[in-house]
Amino acid sequence: MEFVNRVNDTDLLYGSSQENDIGRYIKYYGGTKVLINYAKGNEKVVGLIDKVKRSLRSAGIDYVVYKSTCPKADIDDVYEGINLCNIENVDFILAIGGYSEYSCSKIIATALKFRGNYLNLFKKETEIEKALPFGAICTSVAGGSVFLKQATVSHKQEDGQLVMYKLETEATKPKFVIYSPDLCTYDNQNIKLSTVRIFCFLLYRYFSNQKSHDLSDNLSLGALRTLVSQVDKLEDDPHDIECIENILNVSFFANISFIYTQVNKATLLELAQAVECVFDCSFEKALALMTSAYLEYNIKTQQDKFMKLASQVFNVEYDFYEPVKTARQTLEKIRKFIKRLGCPINFKDINADAKDIERVLNKLGFPAIKKLDTQEQLTQTDCEVLLSLTI
Repeated sequence: MEFVNRVNDTDLLYGSSQENDIGRYIKYYGGTKVLINYAKGNEKVVGLIDKVKRSLRSAGIDYVVYKSTCPKADIDDVYEGINLCNIENVDFILAIGGYSEYSCSKIIATALKFRGNYLNLFKKETEIEKALPFGAICTSVAGGSVFLKQATVSHKQEDGQLVMYKLETEATKPKFVIYSPDLCTYDNQNIKLSTVRIFCFLLYRYFSNQKSHDLSDNLSLGALRTLVSQVDKLEDDPHDIECIENILNVSFFANISFIYTQVNKATLLELAQAVECVFDCSFEKALALMTSAYLEYNIKTQQDKFMKLASQVFNVEYDFYEPVKTARQTLEKIRKFIKRLGCPINFKDINADAKDIERVLNKLGFPAIKKLDTQEQLTQTDCEVLLSLTI
């Protein structure tokens, strides 16, 4: 069988109508009974689901449909999915959607091969060696997130507190990923939020990359420049296929490029998830908020990178005599871009203030922990200073 590309043991199937052959692909990997997982309430993918069902029937593959919570998968979805798979003898998981659907499907796939209480999967000391085969069809321009080792689902407790369950394993590498711009035009708001996710993720990649040199910086800047340039086109025509294709390709570059180090334990992602829990907002909005603060926190120590970003992405002229001035002008451009896509840049935008900083710190694990278990190893004081920049 020939595939368009192969990355990290995953077959990338790019182009129109690939979903019509989904039955053949799953059969190739030994699937005989498939769980089709997509978001409850996402009626805009009904036509796609019908194509998938027809392809599976043509290949002689049975299936069962499961709809997880939209837009944020819940731990209860995982529990129901596990039970359904056990009852139906499912041996392959197919996720259709974006990060939420990927996460839910990956955790279900892992739990089905795990002995014992599946909640133990989320303990740091648990070793995860295998999972049920898993494949994905991207309907989000942020489809590159399917390659992240991390899967996250949430749960709102009776007291209103939001708890995050995180799983990190290589066992859920997708067997194949179908990605086509034709499948990513369902929801304009989703495209904007996905663009914010990619934008913030790339900025963190650029500023935190441990392999920083001219090649990696220039590739990162090129990806950011491409992403930013598509926003005007999107506003003129939310279904511009060429524009969506460019954003989708940037997403895959951001997640699987060889120039980047692993960022599953990224400070920015940990901060964003803490904010998401405390304020029960979307992850993209929390990520946008913390990206603004993270860049402000690094503005004096990363002046060279800000200078490159200024001229190559945002058309801000260098001020060699006052590099911090250039950096601040660039940060202001970034904030305007984030706001333009409907996301917050400070606590006020999410009806929060300085007193909420302690709640975020507690959600991060302080004072019980001394440092964040992430690349930058920030202390409680570091995080408090960084969070104060959101006010």
